[in-house]
Amino acid sequence: MIKETLNLMISGTLTINEIAIKLKISKDELLTRLAFMEHLGYLRSVGNTNSDHDNKDQCLFCPEIKTCSMNNLEQQPCKMYVITDKGRRVIGK
Repeated sequence: MIKETLNLMISGTLTINEIAIKLKISKDELLTRLAFMEHLGYLRSVGNTNSDHDNKDQCLFCPEIKTCSMNNLEQQPCKMYVITDKGRRVIGK
C-alpha cells in the first residue's frame, strides 16, 4: 500500500485525484493515507497549507508554477507532497 503510493508519486506529475483512481480508492482515503505517510516520515508536505496566507503570493514564487496542477491561483489551499529520503529508500530510488 505505501510502496504503491510512493511509486505513483515519484514521477511528480499526478494529481491527488489521478493517484486515487490508479489506486482504486477514494480521494478521502488517499488523503488519510498521505497524512499517515507524512507522520511516518515518508513524505513531507510543502506549499500553502495555512488558509490565512494568500495562496497567490505563495504560488508566484514557487519553482513549479509553470507545471503545477494547481495552476488555477483561485484554488486554496495548495498542498503538495515531497518524498523524503526515507520514502525513497522504501521504493529503492
